[in-house]
Amino acid sequence: MPVPVEKSDKRGDFLIIYGSQTGQSESIAKQLCERAETELKLSPRLFCMDKTEKQFWIEREPLVVIICSSTGDGDAPDNAGKFVRRLCKNTLSNDFLKDTTFALLGLGDSNYSTFQGVPNKLDKQLRHLGATELIPTGHADDQVGLDQVVEPWLEKLYPALLQYFGIDASFLPPVTKTSVVRPREMSSSDSVNPLTNDLSISLNLASDDNAMDCSDSSQGPQEAILKPNQLQYPEDKPCLIRGASKLSQDEALRVPVASVTFLAASVTHTKLDTNEIKWQNGCKLVGTASGIHTVPVVGLIKLTGTKARKEKREIQIDISDTGLEYQPGDAFYFIFPNPRQEVNYILQRLGLLMLADNRLDVVVNPKTEKKNAIVPAHIPPVCTLRYLFTYCLDIRRSPGRPLLRVLADYTSNESEKRRLLELCSSQGVDEFTAFVRQAGLTIADVLHAFPSCLPPVDRLVGTHATADRIIYCRIQSGSRSHTVEGGLQKRTLQLWDKNAQEKQLPRLIPRPYSAACAQSRWKNRVRFVYSLVEQPQGDGRSYARRGLCTDWLSGLKVGDRVPIMLKEAARFRLPQLASSVPMILIGPGSGIAPFLGFLQEIMHEHLGGKNSCLETERWVFFGCRQLDQDFIYRDELEAFERERIITKLVVCESQEGCGSTEAATARLKYVQDALKAQSKEVVDFIMNAKEGGQLSKVFLCGDAVGMSKGVWETFIEIVSTHGGMSEAEAKQYLVKLKEDGRYIEDVWS
Repeated sequence: MPVPVEKSDKRGDFLIIYGSQTGQSESIAKQLCERAETELKLSPRLFCMDKTEKQFWIEREPLVVIICSSTGDGDAPDNAGKFVRRLCKNTLSNDFLKDTTFALLGLGDSNYSTFQGVPNKLDKQLRHLGATELIPTGHADDQVGLDQVVEPWLEKLYPALLQYFGIDASFLPPVTKTSVVRPREMSSSDSVNPLTNDLSISLNLASDDNAMDCSDSSQGPQEAILKPNQLQYPEDKPCLIRGASKLSQDEALRVPVASVTFLAASVTHTKLDTNEIKWQNGCKLVGTASGIHTVPVVGLIKLTGTKARKEKREIQIDISDTGLEYQPGDAFYFIFPNPRQEVNYILQRLGLLMLADNRLDVVVNPKTEKKNAIVPAHIPPVCTLRYLFTYCLDIRRSPGRPLLRVLADYTSNESEKRRLLELCSSQGVDEFTAFVRQAGLTIADVLHAFPSCLPPVDRLVGTHATADRIIYCRIQSGSRSHTVEGGLQKRTLQLWDKNAQEKQLPRLIPRPYSAACAQSRWKNRVRFVYSLVEQPQGDGRSYARRGLCTDWLSGLKVGDRVPIMLKEAARFRLPQLASSVPMILIGPGSGIAPFLGFLQEIMHEHLGGKNSCLETERWVFFGCRQLDQDFIYRDELEAFERERIITKLVVCESQEGCGSTEAATARLKYVQDALKAQSKEVVDFIMNAKEGGQLSKVFLCGDAVGMSKGVWETFIEIVSTHGGMSEAEAKQYLVKLKEDGRYIEDVWS
C-alpha cells in the first residue's frame, strides 16, 4: 500500500472526479462521494473532470478516484475533454504524478469499436506519469450490465480507502446485504394502501370535508390507457416470473442496500396547468449547442417500399425563425413525450390516475441527513405526476436491479416478491440480464407481470441516466394524518435516496438525428431520416411497441410544431477543404443520411467554382436488405455518381428483393463483404496518399451492435493482410487513425 501524502487537516481528504456524457459516471461518482461521507466518515471532494486547473490540480492530489466513460466515437465526454488533453500532453515528465495514488473505473459498451477507449488511455497515461494504483482498474460493460463490474469494484474500493487512511475497515457495511430472504407474510385482513402500500393504513377520508378521492372511477373514456396482454410463460425452464431451481432455492440472496431520506413532496387536490413549465425545469442537457426552438414540420415522406421489413421515413422541418446554422455532419435533438396511454397505465396501475393533473410540490426534506441534498435539476419543483412521467422520465428504459429491489418491498404475493428479489440479487444477475435487460422490458411490463406489486409512485423516479439518487416517495396520509396548508388538504410524500449503479427510470433524453442535407443547398429547411422498428410482444413484453422517439415522429403531421436543439459539433463533420480530401463513406440503411449532406456541400462548392472536386476520390458503401424496397435516396446517390461527386458507389443487398436480377443475385450482402472484395484497393486508399495530395479519411455511420464492430474487424483483417502487419500492429495502426481523426464513427445501439 503506498504511503499517503498529507493534503489537508481534514480527516480522509481525497478527490473524486468524473467524466460523463449521459450521467452514468456522474451518478456512480456521487454515490461514492455520499457513502464516503456518511458511512466511511471521510472528506471527499467531487468535481467533473473539466474543473481541472480551477478546482483541482491532479499533480497536487495524494489520492484521486476517477470514473469516466467513452463516447460512441471514442472521444472523451464533453465534461472531460480538457482534463484528458492536459494529462496527455507530451511535455509532462514521467514523474509528474509520482506522489499520486489513483483508482480508476471505466464505463463503456462493447458494441462499440472504441470500447473503453478513454479509460484505457487514462490508465496508461497515469502509469506513464508515475501514479500508483490503489486497486485494479475496473472496466464495466453496459452491454452485459455495468453492475457486474461496478459493484465488485466498489466493494474493493471502500476498504482500500479506509486502509489508505489507516482506518479500521471491520465496521464497513457492505454494498449488498446477504440475508435469508423470506417473503413478507400477509393475512387476509391486511389492507394495502395503493399510494403508500403501508399495511393497515386506510385512505378512506370520506368523513373529511376536503378529502381527496383517490379512485380513478371518474376518469372519462377519452383517456387512452395501455391494455397489456396476458403472456404464456414456459413451465419447464427459467423465465421472467420463474427462476432456475438453484436460484429459487437460494435463501441467502445478496440484494442492494437502501440509503437515506433527502426529498419530500406533496400533492394538492387543485389542478395545475403545466403549459408554462419549462421543459425539464430548464435543466441544460450536456452536448447541446443551442436552446430549445419550436419549429414547424413542413414535409413527410415514406422512403421505403410497402414490403420493407424496417420502414424508413423522412421528416422535414423549417428553421427560418431560429437563426440556427449547421454544418454537414451536425445533428439536431428532437424533444418528445412518452406515450400518453403508457403514462396513464402506470398511474392507473398505482391507483393515481385521478391525481395525475394535480399540483405536485417537490422540496428537500428538512430532516434529511444527506449532505448537500438538492432537488434533481431536471425535475420541476412544482409540476404534476403526469408531467413527470410524460416529459421528465424515460418509462421505456428497462428497470434496473435497484428498482426491482424497491418493487419487491411493495409486492404482497409471496412468490412474486421472491422472484423480484431473485432478479435483483447478485446471484440472479444472469437471469436479470436475460429476462429484463436484453428482453427490453419496461416498467409497465414489470408491473403487469407482478400484479401484486404496488410501489409508491416516486419510487419509480430516477435522477440520472443511472441512479445514484433515486427518488422514492411514500404518501403519509393515515386515516387522519395529513397536513393542511392555506385551507387545502395535501398528501405529504417522503422521498428516499438509494445507492445504485443500474439505470432506474432515468431522465428522458432527447434523441439526436443527423441532418440529411447541407444548409448551403437546402437553406432553412432540414431533413432527417429515421427507421420504424417494431418490437413484438413476447419474452416478457406485454405489448408491442416501436422506438420511443420514432413512434412519436411517425404520428406527426405537416403543420405540427416540434421542439428541437442543435447538438454540439463533434468530430463527425465534413472536413475543411473537403473537395480535396479523399474519403470512404460507409453508411448502410439510414446511416447514409449525414453523407447526403457531405455530398451536397461538395456539389455546392463544385458548382460555385470554389474548388475543383472531380479529381478527388470519394467511395460510398451503402447496404440494405432489399434493393427494390430499401434503397433509399437511390436517385440522388446515382446522380452524384454520374456527376463524379462520388467516384465509386458500392451497393450491398443482404436479402434478394422480389425484382432481383441475375447480377443482383451475385451482389455482396454486407458492407464488410464489399470492403473485403476490394481489400487491396481499400488499404492502398487509406495508407498511401497521392503525391501532393491529402491523407484520406474513413467515415462510418450506422448500427453499432453488428455493423460497426464488423467493419472495424474487417479493416483490421485487410490492413493486416495487405499492409504487411500482424493483427496487433494492424489494430494499433487503426487506433492511430482514430486518434488522428482519420477513422471517424457516428454509431448507435
